[in-house]
Amino acid sequence: MGVTGRFWVPVLAAGLVLGGCRVEQTGEGEVPEVEVKGGELPKIDIDPVDVDVTVDTQQVVVPRVDVDPAKEPGGEEKDSPR
Repeated sequence: MGVTGRFWVPVLAAGLVLGGCRVEQTGEGEVPEVEVKGGELPKIDIDPVDVDVTVDTQQVVVPRVDVDPAKEPGGEEKDSPR
């Protein structure tokens, strides 16, 4: 993937995330009053997943299908819709 592709993938993903839904504020909010004393954040060990994204071109063989139009009981062929 070239530099141009590497640039557009995150831009398009961000556009989908930001433009994927519409948000409207329907009422006023108020921040609650809280009092915080002491405490400690938990220790977290994170092992991120390693993801490799590649582009690969495959050739798919598509079978040819011949279709014969059905015949009317009198022996005439039906007009096939196009």
